Amino acid sequence: MLTVGVAQMSKNPALLESGEILDIIDKKSKQAKLIAFPARYKSMLVDVIEEIEYARWLERNYEALKKGEKLDDALLLDGLDDN
Repeated sequence: MLTVGVAQMSKNPALLESGEILDIIDKKSKQAKLIAFPARYKSMLVDVIEEIEYARWLERNYEALKKGEKLDDALLLDGLDDN
């Protein structure tokens, strides 16, 4: 895994083509911002990606679920524009 800073990524976007797993951090705050995997590993990560997407959906819709509201497409915060 290659650790790079946000500024380094913006100056050298070719790092995305390196085939390395990138751990992108904010060097000032020392916070991890993103982990980027080469696309060739996507098939190995599909289940994990689906779990993450579901967890994010639960976070976005937590209040409605907590209140026991009937969820229809108008209420769901799926990140998609309904237009």
